[in-house]
Amino acid sequence: MAGTHYLAEARSGYITAMLCVLKHVLIEYGPDCDAHIDAAVRAILEAFPEASLEVAQGLLDDDLLIEARIPLRRAHEWPAVSRIAHAVQFDSRDVPDPEMSIE
Repeated sequence: MAGTHYLAEARSGYITAMLCVLKHVLIEYGPDCDAHIDAAVRAILEAFPEASLEVAQGLLDDDLLIEARIPLRRAHEWPAVSRIAHAVQFDSRDVPDPEMSIE
């Protein structure tokens, strides 16, 4: 489920706000869980350097979520990035090319 959030930051004495959307990437628990989190985080931050990320408990006891707050104006880019973030968990050599994704 996506939610809307505001991120505020101070620049040159002024506060600017950015409307954000909350998106999730499911991380399955296993022996390489930390490596999967790191790979998914790298994929997300490569596409959305301004994203705010947090690891949270999933619905099941052994699942984790990466909560990504991304700019609303770029939310249309999330499906391709999400596919990459999921793919890197299972085989980093078989990461789909976002340019080749079908929208």
